[in-house]
Amino acid sequence: DAKQKLKTGLEVGSESPVSEYALELDNPWLYEEYLSKDLTTFMENYWKRNYLSGHWLSDHFPQRLYIGNSFCHLLFPKEDQLFLLLEKARKESLQVTLTFSYIREFMLENTGQLIEKLENWCEENKVILEIQVNDWAMADLLTDFPHLHPILGVLINKRRKDPRLSYKKGELSALSENSINADFYRNFLAETCRITRYEEESCGYLPELSEGKHSLHLPFYQTNTSQYCPLYARCKRGSRGAQT
Repeated sequence: DAKQKLKTGLEVGSESPVSEYALELDNPWLYEEYLSKDLTTFMENYWKRNYLSGHWLSDHFPQRLYIGNSFCHLLFPKEDQLFLLLEKARKESLQVTLTFSYIREFMLENTGQLIEKLENWCEENKVILEIQVNDWAMADLLTDFPHLHPILGVLINKRRKDPRLSYKKGELSALSENSINADFYRNFLAETCRITRYEEESCGYLPELSEGKHSLHLPFYQTNTSQYCPLYARCKRGSRGAQT
């Protein structure tokens, strides 16, 4: 399921890379499932549901949970549910990264209030939360909260993704770098926004990762850009827009 992403953080530039496995809870069903079961049972059901029982990945337990959705603010957990998730993760010794999407104008006040509550919760429990920033307004909101560490989200740190690129463009090495590979941009993020860690997309070619500990989302790839999907929909359902 492309919406349920296994993530691994790789420390680049080290002789022996340090990896951290993380699991993303990005919809209400997964929030409720995680809250209702112990971690072992939850993970067994997760791998089974994704047809990966017995795969070598299923031998790994996550050390971190990503909570929230980069692409839809409506899929972020409600406030009471959010703090239940945080408490359960803390008791299970799991690190947490909260994934915020774009912030629409009417959301600014409520988001700011939630940020203050999260800072207070972190201070009381002596923990640090990562906040995935997918909107520049969020980067600005996080300026004065020492327990909330911003990281650059995939809506800002974009890469070109299209399975047709290999046969339309041939050599893809020119796509290995994006804006995050520019020194001045990384300096701006660090000095102005306190951002030194980045979320990276799996995009069908080898990206040039910046030095440091960053995260790679798997699976995270656009699969529906091809002539076969609309052709099948046209033949099967009479409309190229009737894809499933």
